[in-house]
Amino acid sequence: MSVIVELPRTWVAGLERRLVSATSQTQSPFTGTTEVQDWGGEWWEYDIEFAAQSGPLARSVSAALTALGSGRGLLLFADPSIEA
Repeated sequence: MSVIVELPRTWVAGLERRLVSATSQTQSPFTGTTEVQDWGGEWWEYDIEFAAQSGPLARSVSAALTALGSGRGLLLFADPSIEA
């Protein structure tokens, strides 16, 4: 059973968003040249700063994230930097 948690925008004080590509690099021990492998995948990663660091709101944030179950759940988040 998976849990779906919707993260309200009011809980977010700041956020950083970056696009990550599924690539890896290998350096030759003989020539020092670097080869890049592109595995064809991309995803967005977010660093979220929450509005409350203590008190009732902070406990609500903690409970919501704990309910996700270490990656088994789904977090719904409307990115405030993207206009609808």
